[in-house]
Amino acid sequence: MRFALALFLVACLLGAGVDVAFAQRGEADGIAYRTTIAGVQSNGLQRLLEDSSRLRSLGKSPPPSVAGLQRRISNDIERFRTVLRSEGYYAASITSAVDFDASPVRITIDIDLGEVFRVDQYTLLFVRNGTELSPLEAPPVGSRDVAIGPGNRLRSQSIVDAERRLIRQLQNQGYPHAEIADRAIRVNFATRSAVVRTTVDDGGFRTFGPLRITGGQRVQEGFIRNFVPWKDGAPFVARKLAAFDQALENLDLFDSVRVDYAPKDERSETAAQELPLTLTTKERKHRSFGLGVQYSTNEGAGGRILWENRNLFGRGQRFTAEARGTQLRQGIDLTYRQPEFGRSDQTLILGTEFEREDSDAFDELSGNLSASIERRISPRLTLTGTAETEFATIEDSFGTSNAQLLAFPLLARWDSSDDLLDPKKGVRASGRLVPHIGHNRGLLTFMSFDATGSTYQSFGRNQRFTVAGRARASVAAGERTEDIPANRRFYSGGAGSIRGFDFREVGPLDGVGDPIGGRSRVELGLELRTKVTKDIGLVPFIEGGNVYDQAYPNFDGGLLWGAGLGVRYFTAIGPLRFDIATPLNPRDGVDGKIEFYISLGQSF
Repeated sequence: MRFALALFLVACLLGAGVDVAFAQRGEADGIAYRTTIAGVQSNGLQRLLEDSSRLRSLGKSPPPSVAGLQRRISNDIERFRTVLRSEGYYAASITSAVDFDASPVRITIDIDLGEVFRVDQYTLLFVRNGTELSPLEAPPVGSRDVAIGPGNRLRSQSIVDAERRLIRQLQNQGYPHAEIADRAIRVNFATRSAVVRTTVDDGGFRTFGPLRITGGQRVQEGFIRNFVPWKDGAPFVARKLAAFDQALENLDLFDSVRVDYAPKDERSETAAQELPLTLTTKERKHRSFGLGVQYSTNEGAGGRILWENRNLFGRGQRFTAEARGTQLRQGIDLTYRQPEFGRSDQTLILGTEFEREDSDAFDELSGNLSASIERRISPRLTLTGTAETEFATIEDSFGTSNAQLLAFPLLARWDSSDDLLDPKKGVRASGRLVPHIGHNRGLLTFMSFDATGSTYQSFGRNQRFTVAGRARASVAAGERTEDIPANRRFYSGGAGSIRGFDFREVGPLDGVGDPIGGRSRVELGLELRTKVTKDIGLVPFIEGGNVYDQAYPNFDGGLLWGAGLGVRYFTAIGPLRFDIATPLNPRDGVDGKIEFYISLGQSF
């Protein structure tokens, strides 16, 4: 009997030998494994499952035992069920298999999605303080405004998004305290459908009440109130609060701006429906001093010094003095900006500029005075009208002249980009029409137009890649090229236009190879901005264009193309740019081989 029992124990140990050894190895080193999720065809759904998987997120920290591995698998299956239900797969089945003989251990989770469930009926119910409202008492919105109807896929995110749209709509119709009180989903597995009911507490109808302003020091309260886009007693509209906040942010006078309104149960002292509001601001320093440096093989070393006061007389008046220069060009700019000029969305701009240039294109000593009215039509669209006068002494390929000009530029600018120095999405576009009248080797009148546009689109995880493209077209009509002052002609080449070519060297040249400029211009550019690490980026780019003597581009001789590679070092104030470029179709005896550029911010 004892002998038989001994044989039985030995047989059991031998039979379990692999598992015992595996368990011992697991306790010592952890169980390395590889996970496969099978049965899902949709890339989007596959990513959702992978992102929710603890097996994947903890893959570099193997569990110490088989039991620990099984717990991870069980937890993932429950997570996957939640994800699948949120996407409308309520009848999905999930199975798992573990191959302990593989190295690393192979885990396969197989998913049968089954039929997707759909919405059969969607109902909105309105309550106030727990009491259901009749159709006459309820806010003027319905289930149609939520955009969920019979036949829609039963997705949790779609329902949540619809509820958010509904709350925003109510908050823009006089219901600032509207909120989702309850959500009920009744699923019918027999019909693969569901009935959804959302209960909304509307919080009561409210109007704009008195505004209290706190935190101000040097910015006058009356100046701030000029930007309030509502009248006391008007129905509450949430987007007007956002517009007020944005208008104050655009003044560049505050570190922070916050508009709060009273809780649901607090009433104004003057009227029961009025909603008291509080604006809290934190002013930033209004005086600033700035320095900037740049370098390119085109213009050599350069820099700028800037001093600014953004609140000169307590009402956001801005005075800026800037000195800038490279080895070829030097200048001084003085600018005064008066906001709320005549109306809250309008600014008066007065400026004067002195410029000296000694380049291959021309030598210039000039000064001008200008007055502009800038109006913000929308957060993205700005229109500017200007009157300016200029006096200049210019020496170019056609000799020396003294030019006196009156110009009346009209500028329209659109900007939906998400960042000033490093945009990743959006569009920028501008058009500038400039009538000129004056004297330069005789009486002259001419018209110029310059249109520019750029677009940005990011893709990849964490917006790692950004495609950026730009285009520019310019024309001038009314006078011959030689009669237009040299500083008002069109040029191209160098940083900001066509990298790889020397400064202003693209286009017509005189007998000694100096640029003449022209009456029309075309430029194109394309970049692929890639983030290699958090702080470093690489940017391959190609740019092309040309300048023409005619008043319209005739494309004789084609376009000149340059290409190169840039490195970006991302700082708190924008990317530091290092570019190297070369001409792809250089002109014999004119164009060099390599150009370098160093500056702050993306090229466009």
